[in-house]
Amino acid sequence: MKFVIVALAFMFFSITILAADKYESANNAMFNGDYQKALELYTEVMKGGKQDADIYYRRGMAYLYLNQFDKALADFNLVIDKDKKNPDAHNNRGLCHSYMGNVDMAFDDFSVAIKLDPKFAQAYINRGSALVSKGEFDKAIVDFDQAVKIDPKNPELYLQRAGLYYYLGDYAKSVENYDKTMELGLINSKIYFNRGNSHFKNGAPTKAISDLTKAIELDSTDIEALMNRAYIHHFMGDSINADADKAKAEEIKYAKYTPVEDLKFVTYSNAGKDFFMDLPEGWNLIESDTSGGMINFFITPEDISIESEAMLIGVTVGIMKDMSSKYEVKSESDILDFWKGSLDYSNEDMQEYTVQWQRHQEWNQHGTLLNLSTVQADQNYLRFNMYEYAIAWGDNLIFVYFQAPEDTFGYYRKVYDRALQTIKIGENYKLD
Repeated sequence: MKFVIVALAFMFFSITILAADKYESANNAMFNGDYQKALELYTEVMKGGKQDADIYYRRGMAYLYLNQFDKALADFNLVIDKDKKNPDAHNNRGLCHSYMGNVDMAFDDFSVAIKLDPKFAQAYINRGSALVSKGEFDKAIVDFDQAVKIDPKNPELYLQRAGLYYYLGDYAKSVENYDKTMELGLINSKIYFNRGNSHFKNGAPTKAISDLTKAIELDSTDIEALMNRAYIHHFMGDSINADADKAKAEEIKYAKYTPVEDLKFVTYSNAGKDFFMDLPEGWNLIESDTSGGMINFFITPEDISIESEAMLIGVTVGIMKDMSSKYEVKSESDILDFWKGSLDYSNEDMQEYTVQWQRHQEWNQHGTLLNLSTVQADQNYLRFNMYEYAIAWGDNLIFVYFQAPEDTFGYYRKVYDRALQTIKIGENYKLD
């Protein structure tokens, strides 16, 4: 019996050492930016019995860095339950609320953090950002100023205040704060880029070009800096340098893509063999539920679940059969008019829906309509360019949407132009 007790004591000691090793390894992983590994190790330590506020706080930080805000929020809630006077936990819970769109709750947490630690400069910055979201700009400036007053040698605070002034349209003060940021030793390509934009907005295009040039020297692949410098060159009447910057930006943008002429195209079709089209090998065909009577499927290079994720790049195909039995259409011309009306209706809530051009043409003696359009849901979403293609095939409407974010559409348009030439309709739609 005595031997067993000693053995158990030894086992407990070993487990404690192992847990401590994992805890230290988790901390090292956090320090090195390997947040997934840190998360896994903290969870293992917790399973070993460590359940104090510290371990939940550290795991919450790992979740926060991994953008898993709901799980981070749950951990910070537990920290605050165990230690209500922890200003860091309130600040980080406020960040979770902020990222999840709960601005009022974020504001409350940042305020508690400040009350618990009146010298918490970053909490003032965070609360100021929440005030910006609430439209209370004067109060936001007060909080940003207080942060700088608390920690006047911290360049990060001037950097964030520079961004606030740019947002508010006070470009002179934005430049002043970027100057102070760099004076305190924080210098990188993005700061030159942002100060360059502030200079331009403040009426100093020459200084803007100088800063954007420094940004490009530090990061020669910065497409935004090249495009902004091109815009300013054009603004100043220097079309030669503007065109050179645009060409360089395009070269960088598409360097990661395989030239379209080198791609292997294969034929894709849905299970019912209703529609055929050639696209690059390796894309995924995803079929939707057809119980509603409409055939709908997607072909995309992305590995996504259509039910829960939005497709950024790819093709949507839809087939509506027996149109005259469901809608007031009597001819192929009526079907195309119906489609145009449905586009207007479905896009009326978009921030932007612009048809750049529209082409009416016949295909295999049937009417078709092709739009090149730009679409953006609102300012928080990407702008997309799209080919919107409709075929009136007897009493059926076949529509095909080819889409990509605006900044990559130049490449995918070449893919889609080729795909358009390969469309075939299934034998079951053959008309007399």
